Amino acid sequence: GHRHDFAVAELSVEVKASAVRRDGANHHRITHLDQLADPASGRLLLFSLQVVRDPNAGNSLPRLIQRVESRYAKSAVQSQMLRQRLSQAGWSNPQAHDLATTYRVTTEELYLVEGAFPRLTRASFPGGPPTGVDEITYSLDLAACADWRIATSPQEGIGHLGAMRA
Repeated sequence: GHRHDFAVAELSVEVKASAVRRDGANHHRITHLDQLADPASGRLLLFSLQVVRDPNAGNSLPRLIQRVESRYAKSAVQSQMLRQRLSQAGWSNPQAHDLATTYRVTTEELYLVEGAFPRLTRASFPGGPPTGVDEITYSLDLAACADWRIATSPQEGIGHLGAMRA
């Protein structure tokens, strides 16, 4: 329910995932003008995840939730918070069987959203969107964002995040 998916004082992260397209392009749907707007404080990152369905892969939503649950199992407070947030998102364990499609991760990229990064925000329309235009949604082609890419692996991203927070 917040503007960005994750936020701390000095850093916000917007997360986008998409399936591999037949043409190989990596596009993400941006669903409102605040999604890539600068945070109130700190810097904004865009994390892009691209996946392809693969029956031999080990990534599925139920398995991911199990891994997170096991990580927080020793903390009753964190476990309870996780269960509450999963419930708020509509998750229940009986769904696990229905959502067991497995995916292979093909691309993980991290972008620094600043300056001339291609995006639409409320600031793109100084007088506000034209009268009658509502709910602006657009597709972001990451091929145009290469100049802002700062990581192409989790390890590389962790290094950049550490440097940014220092």
